[in-house]
Amino acid sequence: MKIGYGRVSTLNQNPNLQRDTLEVAGYEQVIINQRSGTVAKQPPSILRNL
Repeated sequence: MKIGYGRVSTLNQNPNLQRDTLEVAGYEQVIINQRSGTVAKQPPSILRNL
């Protein structure tokens, strides 16, 4: 299974283009991380979802 990962750094940004691109590229599961880079002490959501 191919897992794609996209990230936007603010809640104002729209991750739809990244999600669409990953899906077209054949990724079966797409995880989008939508948080500020200043919150670097927590692991990315992709690690929590594995």
